[in-house]
Amino acid sequence: MATLPEQLRAEQARCIRLMQDFDDIGSAGAFARALISEAVRAADDALHLGNPEAMNQSLESLRRFQPVLPDQPRFGVASRRYAGYRPPAAPVWQVAPPAWQVAPMREQFFTWTQRVA
Repeated sequence: MATLPEQLRAEQARCIRLMQDFDDIGSAGAFARALISEAVRAADDALHLGNPEAMNQSLESLRRFQPVLPDQPRFGVASRRYAGYRPPAAPVWQVAPPAWQVAPMREQFFTWTQRVA
């Protein structure tokens, strides 16, 4: 069984690999990368101080971070088995606007006043 500092270092290494995966996503992964890097820094501080309580808290916070696509190969295309994304039923340019954006059409014959919606 691994000691607490060894477990914490292993989780730090896993989270650093996750940060690299979030870097590959681009700007969408920047927030998650910032959260992970803050947790890794807190774990470094806990290891440096040697405080077991802080190490346990850091270990639990690092374990909460999960990969973006667990079935995805590290540097490849997402597998077709992944059901997280479904293409839209109709192309974006054919989707009707929401009902609150469409005003009902009313006929106005020879009126010079503004119509009330």
